[in-house]
Amino acid sequence: MKNEKELINSWQYGSIEKPLVSICCLTFNHSEFLEKCLKGFLGQQTKFSFEILIYDDFSTDCNQEIISKYHLLYPNIIKPILSSENQYSRGEKVNYKYNFLRASGTYIALCEGDDYWHQPEKLELQISFMQSNPNVGLTWHRAILNNYQEKSWSISPMPFLCKYFYFFCFLRTGGGFIPTNSIIFKKKSLSTGLGNWLAKSPVGDAPIKLWHIIHSDIYFLNENLSTSNRLVNGSWSLKHSKDNAFKIEHLKKIIEFNLFLLSLKECKKFMLLLWLSLNLTNLAVVFFQGLQIQKKVTKT
Repeated sequence: MKNEKELINSWQYGSIEKPLVSICCLTFNHSEFLEKCLKGFLGQQTKFSFEILIYDDFSTDCNQEIISKYHLLYPNIIKPILSSENQYSRGEKVNYKYNFLRASGTYIALCEGDDYWHQPEKLELQISFMQSNPNVGLTWHRAILNNYQEKSWSISPMPFLCKYFYFFCFLRTGGGFIPTNSIIFKKKSLSTGLGNWLAKSPVGDAPIKLWHIIHSDIYFLNENLSTSNRLVNGSWSLKHSKDNAFKIEHLKKIIEFNLFLLSLKECKKFMLLLWLSLNLTNLAVVFFQGLQIQKKVTKT
């Protein structure tokens, strides 16, 4: 892996002060995975400059020590914020507030601290396509999906390349068919509507996917370039899969977000009504599943 001077000297355009890409990394208690994540960023082979914005939400493991170590080695590229209080638990939209809003790049690339990029050409492939196709607002690619609990893995599916198919995939999976750590989008979308969505949404990645499905062209790169660790201990995905009460509260917040989107003139109503109806159905299903579980527990 190149040191900071070697990495900066390899860039043909852009600068530390004005990077082309802002890599935004949100992390909390990811010490088991974080070094691999950071090495995946620093190992990117690009013609352009990039910055690494990393926000740690008051981890209780050695996460902040790992970040500080790499910041000392790459002080001009890695730009950390180490929180002294957990902001997610206070309802803050942490990636939006502490990473997106300070991003200097034209493009924003996403990857959380328990995931990683395993191909060094990932950024170059996506950015070169977006520069050549200015109508494309978001690119994504296939990823290895690693089930941490079951010690199994799969590869994310390839969609049909049809805009409306994207939306129906979003309905079916809540956006899960697009691996979050594969996403790169244009920062300017934050000031043309997406920022307002992110400020209101209970989750950080679904509105990015839906906003671009509705408002811009999306490009799918049929290459496997990253790894997504699912159901990691302490993660949102594990809690959502195991905790029925948490899942119900989450669905309620998503429904509130649906209603907010329906109030906006910019949105395609039929799409959002479909999403709303699906979430109401999901809420009813999860609620009645909870009742069935309670009955079984009472009987025993």
